[in-house]
Amino acid sequence: MSEDITNLNGLTSETLCTIFEAILCLAAGITASAFYEWRMTVVCIIAIPFVMAGGIIMAKLNFGHNKKDEKDPYA
Repeated sequence: MSEDITNLNGLTSETLCTIFEAILCLAAGITASAFYEWRMTVVCIIAIPFVMAGGIIMAKLNFGHNKKDEKDPYA
C-alpha cells in the first residue's frame, strides 16, 4: 500500500513540475522574443499549439512504453 502512495506522489509531482516548467519556458520565450523582435513573438505564439501537441504525443508514447515494461505481479 505504501508503494502505491509513493508512486502516486512521484507521478503527481513529476507531472506538475513538467507542466510548470513548460509554461515558464513558453512565457520566457515569448517575453524574450517580444523584447527583441515583435514578429518573432507572433511566430512563438503561432508555434504554441504545435509544441503542446508534441508534448502530449511524447507523454502518451512515454506512458505506453513504461506501461509495457512493468510486470504484473498478479498475472
